[in-house]
Amino acid sequence: MNFAIAPKKIPIAEFGAVVECRITELSTEEKVTVRVQVSEVLSRARPPPSNIPWKEMRALQDLRKDESRLIISADKGNCTVVMDHKDYDDKDDDELVSFDVISLFTSIPVDAAVNVAHNRLVNDENLQEKTALPVTDIIELLNFCLSTTNFRYDHKHYKQIHGTAMGSPVSAVMANMVMEDLEERALTTLINQPLFWKRFVDDMSTTMKPDSTQTFLEHLNSIEPCIKFTIERESEGKIAFLDSMVHHQEDGRLTTTGNLPTLIAISLFHRTIPVCISELWLSH
Repeated sequence: MNFAIAPKKIPIAEFGAVVECRITELSTEEKVTVRVQVSEVLSRARPPPSNIPWKEMRALQDLRKDESRLIISADKGNCTVVMDHKDYDDKDDDELVSFDVISLFTSIPVDAAVNVAHNRLVNDENLQEKTALPVTDIIELLNFCLSTTNFRYDHKHYKQIHGTAMGSPVSAVMANMVMEDLEERALTTLINQPLFWKRFVDDMSTTMKPDSTQTFLEHLNSIEPCIKFTIERESEGKIAFLDSMVHHQEDGRLTTTGNLPTLIAISLFHRTIPVCISELWLSH
């Protein structure tokens, strides 16, 4: 078993996300009951004592005092990066770029989606606790759902030949799984790993040298021939990512500001989680 450092605080947000995934089939009243019970338990929970030996703690403190070193959290892998300040300062000439898939759902190859799902199921050690169906049956059903899409236009019926259907619940799940697989293959085969990397479904943001952005774009487009990316570079030291604006400061730091303006004057809002529970989760 890998050595796990005792957390400094209870991961309430992570617990909340897991709970929400598990109670999707419950009624509204049952969901509220579970959420209240979980929030009561989490509000009383306290983090465990530190399990780091004194000598290791002393070594970490000495490392933090070394002004020639910089200690930062990596964006992937739950790791900590220790690097020379000079190497970090050299990042000032990096530029912010974002990559976006052209027509995500209709670009997802059905064969690739089924293959990714098959690998996930085969490697899931807890699959038998989730379903009594064997992997072969699940894959057969999935392939049927993805390959039998038809629609009607101008009083004629058509069958979708390429990609997954827009609006289908299974398409969103499979698109994200394929993007996770593509992301892993793209990064593991990259010689110079980006220190900063964020992705949400088909929107990716990173920093890299201006002369390497085109090479990286070609690398992304070579992973899965049907999935093609576009690139957007920072303008005036900032770039939009999801609903935020990411700013590239002169010292190399990245900061985010507010939400992007909406395209309409009125935004509809409907809360499905009680205020007291969402505030508890978000406050941590």
